[in-house]
Amino acid sequence: MALFGFSKKDGDKPRDDAPAKGEPAKLSFSPEKARSFFEQARVKQEVGSFDYALNLWLNGLRLDPNNLPALQGFFNCAAQSGLKDPTKDLHTIVSGSTPVHKVLAAWLAWAFKPMDAALAVRAAVEPAALGLLDSAKWVAPRALEVAYRTDRPRKDQFISLLKTFVTLQMMDLAVKAGEAAIRLDPGDVQLANDVRDLAAVATMSKGGYEKTGDEGGFRSNIRDAEKQRRLDESERLIKGEGALDANIEHTRVEYEAKPADKPTIKRHIEALVARKKPEDINRAIAVATKAFADTQEYQFRALAGDIQVKVGRARLKAMRLAAEAAPDNAAARQAFIDAEAKQLQLEIVELEMAVKAYPTDQPRRYELGQRYLLANRHADAIAQFQFSKNDGRLKASSLTGLAQAFTAMDWNDEAVETYRQALEGHQDPADDSGMALRYGLMICLLKRGTENRDTPAAEEAEKLASAIAMQQFQYRDIQTQRTSAKQLVQRLKSAT
Repeated sequence: MALFGFSKKDGDKPRDDAPAKGEPAKLSFSPEKARSFFEQARVKQEVGSFDYALNLWLNGLRLDPNNLPALQGFFNCAAQSGLKDPTKDLHTIVSGSTPVHKVLAAWLAWAFKPMDAALAVRAAVEPAALGLLDSAKWVAPRALEVAYRTDRPRKDQFISLLKTFVTLQMMDLAVKAGEAAIRLDPGDVQLANDVRDLAAVATMSKGGYEKTGDEGGFRSNIRDAEKQRRLDESERLIKGEGALDANIEHTRVEYEAKPADKPTIKRHIEALVARKKPEDINRAIAVATKAFADTQEYQFRALAGDIQVKVGRARLKAMRLAAEAAPDNAAARQAFIDAEAKQLQLEIVELEMAVKAYPTDQPRRYELGQRYLLANRHADAIAQFQFSKNDGRLKASSLTGLAQAFTAMDWNDEAVETYRQALEGHQDPADDSGMALRYGLMICLLKRGTENRDTPAAEEAEKLASAIAMQQFQYRDIQTQRTSAKQLVQRLKSAT
């Protein structure tokens, strides 16, 4: 479905063809048709016919809004025109209701008021939300500069730009926008934590730590860390040392004096991680990976892996933020889904290595079982939960995982018995975990009653459903399940 086009009566007026309510925008452009507009626009701009050239630039951008040279030509033309406000004809071109028209309207408004921060931010946010990445990546950094320079900077504008930069995967600029927002509201602890997470993501994106296992990866990271260390020393002389700075400096001196001493290595890594600056995260991974390369002791590989997992979670959080900020951006949603799968695989690999190194570690076995469950590797999950349930602290949660895995594999009888075991060992059947266990058992009993025409199973399912509904009427789909169980009991009894 085309979002725009030309009517037969007026070649300059777009056709509104927006998607149905609730549907995501479907972009359909025509770069070939746009090319003729752009060529004419350049000619008219060169001869000083700026009003006409602006008209041509906008009409072409309707058909190819991600054409960066054309977008730059439009803004240059607006600057050269000397016009204080857009003409009525220009307003008409962008007056449609499609997402592309909103983008063009934002660009038009900003082009004539280039130092208006609110317009600049909108000019960046709109194309990013629509997935016009080339255009957005050009506009957004310029919008950030305008937001910096305004007489009355606003936190919400920097937050909008932060989200936009995350969408565009421009993490360094996302951090800068976030830091500007923090300066306006130093008490926003959650924002400070989010920006620190983004800073770690930016460091990881540049540092090559996703290639930790590649040949030469350790040495490259060590060299980068050493270079950063020297830069940090100069910076500390200027800014002064706080408690964390002093601790890092102290452990660094010890580490350089005794680079093979394992407790010293660990203390230095812990000090670096505690300060949480991007360069510290960078260096901590470098120190840990070097120690692993030198000693082949898994504890150092585990330290590096744990840091990378945490940074990956921060990256995932940032991508979720981007997807939520642009709900109509299918690319952002897919990027989050892909990153979520990648993060899950990373955590599985790290836990598999940990279990191999420490095969009797039951908590790690349990965590690996949980990740296998999320990855739909149910047989693998069962093996881990069967081991971890021997730890009294993990027995109830391990039995729950076992029951879920058996259910997913359609081993219904095993699932029923496992749910019963889990409930027997669960102290409060009315808490959240108890509710989930009773609900799971109810579903399995319903299935047993339906497939085996088992009246007692159906009756037990009905009682469980009724008890859950009385405790929490809006719990999941319990109202529907109670009705299904009641009807099943009636059918089975009437058939006997």
